[in-house]
Amino acid sequence: MKKYTKQEFFNVVWQHAKKLKKCTNNGTDHGMCVYADGRGNACFIGATLDRDDYRPTLEGKGVASLLSLGLLAIEGLDFSDTEVFMVRLQEVHDCCPPVMWNRELRKVADEHDLEVPV
Repeated sequence: MKKYTKQEFFNVVWQHAKKLKKCTNNGTDHGMCVYADGRGNACFIGATLDRDDYRPTLEGKGVASLLSLGLLAIEGLDFSDTEVFMVRLQEVHDCCPPVMWNRELRKVADEHDLEVPV
């Protein structure tokens, strides 16, 4: 399990978003977002998982499941606050077009008093 500070977690997501050109989905017509697509791509939350911890059975499970399984943690935040933060990041990936990710992630940084990496 990886343990992050809130800022470290955000930094990983920010850097990953800069490289990612499209939403990571399962490749079907419905385009359900996934933690990892099997082709080397990961969503914002998937990018923070240890590769050894990822397994296809995680797909379709919410962030709360990843936290309950002990696969992710943010130091200094309780379960509920961690879940709210991660779900907000997940919503940016899943619900916003990639062209808006930068702006939306900046909003998340403002909401959580985080610095945007250079």
